[in-house]
Amino acid sequence: MYRVALWLCLIAFASGCGTNAANEKMAPIGGTVSLDDQPLVGATIEFIPINGPAETGGTSVSDAEGKYSIVNHRNIPGVAMGDYKIVVSKWTKKDGTPLVEGESYFNTPNVIQNIPAPYTAPETTPFSVTVTEQTQVPDLKLSSKMKPTKKR
Repeated sequence: MYRVALWLCLIAFASGCGTNAANEKMAPIGGTVSLDDQPLVGATIEFIPINGPAETGGTSVSDAEGKYSIVNHRNIPGVAMGDYKIVVSKWTKKDGTPLVEGESYFNTPNVIQNIPAPYTAPETTPFSVTVTEQTQVPDLKLSSKMKPTKKR
């Protein structure tokens, strides 16, 4: 009986029981990201909800032209309606080579962040957006001259 209850709990957890993120209307979100007017290739773009559960956000990796299309944690295109901070990061090895699939900046030695600090944290990013059905996210134009800001 204990095993049956455990399996039922695991199935409920895996199916997202207790969250309504799967039932929320999704808005497709995409755009381009650049650094100093050049396409930013291989950058991670994250939409982090300001007032909502983390699973309503989404992420993407930019392509060779700096284009990205956000998908949520269930790999569904878009994010739920709401307010988001947008953060951008790009971790590479010190020699500039990208991390390969399965490597993480957490457990790979000698990695560096290639994006100026203000863009990499929700507290300091200059990018935010209110997502509605008609939202058009402006191009994310980053500058290597961006200086860190003090937290308020």
